[in-house]
Order: sequence, then C-alpha cells, then structure tokens
Amino acid sequence: YIPDYTYLVWCDENAIETVRSGTPVRWSGLYLWQYALHPNLQTIPLSQKPVEVVVQLYNDKGTQSSSASIIARAAEMIRPPMAVLSYINLTLKVAAADLTWIAAQPGVVSVEPLLMPHLLDEVQDQIMAGYLTADGVRPDGTGYLAWLTGTVGFPSTPGSYPIIDITDDGIDNGSATPNHADFYEFGDISKNDRLVYNANWTTDPKADGAGGHGNLNASIAGGYNDRTGSAYEDSGGYNYGLGTNPFARIAGSKIFGNTSGWANPVYTELIEYSHQQGARISSNSWGDDVGTGQYQTDDQIYDMLVRDATSSTPGNQEMTILFSAGNSGSGLSTIGSPGNAKNVITVGASESFRPTCLDGCWIGPSGADNANDIATFSSRGPTADGRIKPEIVAPGTHILGAASQIPNYTGQYVCDTYYPSGQTLYAASSGTSHATPAVAGAVSLFYRYYKDHYSDNGAWPSPAMAKAGIINSAQYLDGASSGDTLPSPNQGFGAVNLGTAFDNVPGLADDQIRVFQNSGDSATIRGYISDTNNPFRVTLAWTDAPGAVIGDAYVNNLNLVVNVGGHTYLGNVFSGATSTVGGTPDTRNNVESVFLPAGLQGPFNITILAENIAGDGVPGNSDPTDQDYALICYNCARSDTFVLDVTPPQRTICAGDDAVYNISSTNYAEQPASIDLQANGHPASSTIAFSLNPILAGETSLMTVENTILASAGVYAIAITGDSLTSTQVVTAQLHVNESVPESTTLVSPPDLAHDIALH
Repeated sequence: YIPDYTYLVWCDENAIETVRSGTPVRWSGLYLWQYALHPNLQTIPLSQKPVEVVVQLYNDKGTQSSSASIIARAAEMIRPPMAVLSYINLTLKVAAADLTWIAAQPGVVSVEPLLMPHLLDEVQDQIMAGYLTADGVRPDGTGYLAWLTGTVGFPSTPGSYPIIDITDDGIDNGSATPNHADFYEFGDISKNDRLVYNANWTTDPKADGAGGHGNLNASIAGGYNDRTGSAYEDSGGYNYGLGTNPFARIAGSKIFGNTSGWANPVYTELIEYSHQQGARISSNSWGDDVGTGQYQTDDQIYDMLVRDATSSTPGNQEMTILFSAGNSGSGLSTIGSPGNAKNVITVGASESFRPTCLDGCWIGPSGADNANDIATFSSRGPTADGRIKPEIVAPGTHILGAASQIPNYTGQYVCDTYYPSGQTLYAASSGTSHATPAVAGAVSLFYRYYKDHYSDNGAWPSPAMAKAGIINSAQYLDGASSGDTLPSPNQGFGAVNLGTAFDNVPGLADDQIRVFQNSGDSATIRGYISDTNNPFRVTLAWTDAPGAVIGDAYVNNLNLVVNVGGHTYLGNVFSGATSTVGGTPDTRNNVESVFLPAGLQGPFNITILAENIAGDGVPGNSDPTDQDYALICYNCARSDTFVLDVTPPQRTICAGDDAVYNISSTNYAEQPASIDLQANGHPASSTIAFSLNPILAGETSLMTVENTILASAGVYAIAITGDSLTSTQVVTAQLHVNESVPESTTLVSPPDLAHDIALH
C-alpha cells in the first residue's frame, strides 16, 4: 500500500487489463525503474567506486531469476538475503554503473543506500519524575528511590519487571555475571545480579563493553546506587548511576565491536533471539548518523518486529522497541533510521542539570543548565513523509552512569571515560543515546504499573499501549527550542513525566481488545471526568502495518475524536500545549492525543474512527486489511459497564442457510452486569436465536439468524443491542443473502491437477 489509496501490484499482462477494466480503479501504470532507484543514487557518477546498497524485491518465484542475476553481478554480498514481509532484501556492494540496470529488473521494488549505523544519574531520574523547582529548570532535591518504592509502591524484586535488552557495544565483562556492583540487587555484589544474558553479535571474543557506551546505557536504564561519599554522589547528594528503574532486569546484545565498530547483524535474528531469551523491551542507542527523515528498509523491518519479534513462532510476539533520534540537530528532518520507523518509540534529548563542566563531547555548562530546553544536538523531525518524530524526549546531557570494570576498558564511545575525576566507577556522556535507555527504564516501570492498575488478566501492555502510556503523561517543555505547538518536531509530545504517569489519578485503558476490519468502523467509550482539579488527557496509538519504502510510509489511518464540555476535539490538533477545537483529522501519525487543562467536569465521549483500513495491521489472521489499537485516558472513569463486539462482522449465505455470529462482551464493572440481548434489522421472514441470553458482562453468546428460506436477496445491517441497568451498547453485523447458489464454473486455466503454479 502506498498512500493515498494506491497499491503496488505484481501481475502479468492479462491481469493488468483486468485491473484497468475495474470500475473502482482510477489509474494504473507500469512501475518504472525511476520509482525504485533512491534519489540519492540517481545522481552519483557512473565512475564512482562500488556503492553499498539494499535491493528490495517482491518475494515470488517469478523474481528469483532477477535476484540471482543481481547477486551474480554484485561485487560483494554484505549480508545474506533476508526475507521480510512480502519481500527479499539483498544487501550488496555493486558498481555505480549497474544501479539503473538493477532498478529495472523485474520485481525490484527499491534500491537504496545501505545505512551504516553508529553509536549515537539521579539528576536525570528526578527530572523525569517531574520533581522540579517551580520554574522547571532543575530538580528540587534527591529521593528518587524513596519515591519509587514509598510513594508509588513499585516492588523491588527484579522479576516484577520485563527484561530490557540494551542493544549496543557490550556490557561490563561480557558475561552474565558482571563486575560492577550497580548491576546487582540493591547494588550489593553479594546478592543476585540483574543481568540476564549478554549476547555477542560481533567478531569480538566476548560481549564485553570496552567502549563503555552500552555499559553506561545499561546503568541509565537499570543501575542501582544508593551509596554515599564523593565517589558515589555529587555535592548535592544526587547518586551517580542510579537508573530510571533500579530494580529492572537488563540484558545485552553487542552489535558494535570494541575496535571493529558496526557488526551488521541480521535484525530479525537479533530481535528474535532477544525475545526468546525473555526480553520485551529493546533499547537502541544507534542509527544512521546522517539523518534525512526518510523511511527505509531498516525502518520497515523494525516496524514489523514491534508487532512480531519471532516470525518462526505462530501468533504475534510483540516487543517494545526504542531508538535514539540521533545527534544531527538542530535542523529539521535530521532523524536517522531506524528511528524513522512508525511503531518504535523515537527518543530525543532535553537538557539535564549539571551546569558545571565541559564534557569530552564539547557540551558545556549551557548545554545542561535548564531542564526545559531541548539539547541543541538532538535530531529533529518531521520525517520525510510528514510524520512526527521524536515522540518523546528525556534528559540527554552530562549523564552519569557505570563505567565498565574490565582491564581493556577504553571509554572510547563515551564523552568522559571516568567522571568525576578521582574514581573509576562512573563515566559521563551526552547524546540522545543516553536519553533513550532512560525512557526504556521508564517503559519497564509503566509495564509494571499497567499490569497492577489497568490489566484485567495480568498481561503486560502491548507496544502500542506502552507508547501511548509514556506519551499520555508527557510534560510540555517551554525553554530553548521548545515552547512550540504539540506534537512538535523538537519535543514530540513533550518530556517523560513519571510523576504524572504514576500518580494514581483514575484512568482507563483499552489495549487491543477491538479489531477494525473495514474503513468506517468505529468504537466509542463513554465516561465522566473524575476530578475537575486535574487535566484530562486521551492518547490513541496503534501498531501500523509496515509501510512501503517508496512514497509515504503510513498505511492504516485511525482518528481520535473527543467530545467533552460541549466541544469536539480531534487528535493532534493543538495550540501550544493544549488541544483546540476545529482543525482537520491527522492522516499521517499512528499516535494521536487530546490534552485539556484542569477545570473540566461532566461526561465525555471518546470515538476511535477507522478512517482508512488499507493494510494488514494485525498479521497472522485471515484478514489482510485490519487494525487494532491501544487507548489510555487520564483523569477519567468509564460509565459503560460493558462493551459488546461481534465477530465476524459480516456473513454471506444463500437463502435457507443459517448465519452464526459470536457476540462477545467485555466487563468494566466491579460486578459483571446482566445484559439482555436483542437484534433487529434481519430479513423479515427470519428469526434470531441466542445460545445464551441474558449474558453476564465478560461472557459470550452465539447469535444465529435462522429460517432464511424466504429471505430476499440483499445486504442487511443487523443491530445487536445489549441492555443492562446502567448501560446500553449497540454493535452492527452485516448479512449478505443470495437467493440461490451461484452457477457452477468451469476451470479454464491452469488445467486440473496442475502443480507448482506461480501465484500472480
């Protein structure tokens, strides 16, 4: 699918004529090589030395000869062929003079430059907790650990949290038994460590962190340090190396060698291994350091992996994946891939507060003197197709964390090998690289909070819900390079604010319980504002189908509509930090928010509208065009005590046959309500039978449309109503009735019993 309302089709000449004769088709045309060849490759001199590219072909028997020819002509195969979705990706070094020829081969979808990714403290924690002075410039004291366990009530047992995989340049000594005490429970090396695995995807003999980047990031996400003294805390009493989630289980995947750099791992194998080892959050502080905002094959792959990290296992095994935005700011559209992927959480950098030094990356005191400021180096959005990136920001300047405790530690991948001077336990660095693991730690806390406060069955949140949850509680920044209208290319939806995320204000969350199967489908949530003294916030997010690497990348379009206080608000229509009436629906982003200030009271309606369902948002079922979603609402209570759903949404029968639908209900009350079911709109001569009626909210009934022998041909909209004492819900099912069995057909081609026939 290529926005808007276009499909790329692989077919023969006869099929082309059939497509052209179809009345809904406004235009069709041949796919030219100019469409496939990346613009940056169309202008390079033919005499240029061989270039490294990714060639994407449609994965079909008919393209195997093209694939073989391209490989034979290449100077070098950099990575083995990789099957992704409906494609085969070839990573090759080829002659510049061959680029046009490659792009013109049958089945070639794109030829793009190969990306060469690079690697991209309690002060940080307290800023993210929202514990700031009145002007928002600096943290207002220590006490992060006490807040986590005492005020919020987070458990200190590592098993209470999902594993965070730090995909980077290795952790500590390379084993799963680290040397640094901060990776142990309560920072005590006599207790159990919290490093679950340490995988090596490089040619180095070990997964050790000699460069220091991954070790620092593991500490930022999950380090534990509550010790006192100048080696462990600064003059203000803020502990060095205290991670966002100091109780988290962490793991490492080393993809940058100590001296060899980028190891070119196969992403699907990398993420599949992490998921199989138990990781559910992947933190990635690397990417293309020459960001253009373009959606490329790396982005497409990661969009797929968020939904299904292990394609070899039936079903969808989801993974929340985070990427740093990059350090190519402050210009627009400077985010590097894979940070341009739709389904990942892309993290920019705001300033921390350590205005006392010039670090080894030349970030001086002014780069860490105001928590309201966006770091000057932080890459900005939007993406090339107009989507908002980054989604969120976190402190990323003068960040302190654990230094590797190994003899060969060089610290070459961090700004300061050791900081402060006079000790060898902690290092310091600046970059979006160090904002990202802080958000990964925050996401792991949200996983626990969601499970305890929102989940009906004890499940972790989906990646879409994790993204929605972190965004919904974001803090608007109004300092340098911020103070703009949300969602913005500088701060996205704002800075992580754990204080709001975990303040126990009532809320509701629906996590992928409804699947839209057709454009025009909708769902409505009714409720009332819990407390007029708190803001009212709604965030919708969905894991979109991977986009095409040609054209724009967005596929399925859902719209958020909120009616409250006599006004209608659309998702992502803001003025500054606040939603405003009017505007137009957002057609590009797969996360939408409505943020309204305190002062509202009374009822609200939240509607999620499936404006355009064009791709496979929920792979693995029989429907090639569908989409689910996650929605979270802050300061709200549901007035509906249950929700009805019907599957399938439509049936086709011949007159005389029965049509059976599954009527399911979701309970939202402390005690399940009794629901009376009725149905109207079925054929006049037919009858309706429910296998169970009434039902209790949470139960399921089979609805059968019977006695259809006299039913007239046509399409019937059957309204199924569920009534309880406190709520009424209506869902609609379609019934297509044919008066007779269609005439038999004669097989023309291929001949009966033929086999090995290529699909077109």
